[in-house]
Amino acid sequence: MRNSNSSSVFTQVVNLLNALHTLFDAIISNYDVYKVESIDDAYMLVSCLLIRNGSRHAGMIASTAWHLLEGVDS
Repeated sequence: MRNSNSSSVFTQVVNLLNALHTLFDAIISNYDVYKVESIDDAYMLVSCLLIRNGSRHAGMIASTAWHLLEGVDS
């Protein structure tokens, strides 16, 4: 029999990860980046993959990362 506290903690973790991935997906839609994979707690992005953007790919990744950090902090 499962402890109700462990089920509650599990549900909280799942809800937190879902909220983070939803937030991240909303943020990356503003940038020229592509989400390669979301597995467990990993979130991988690339730029200049689907649409060539010259030398802007590093700046796109950096700007996206900054925006993601700001989103987590708020």
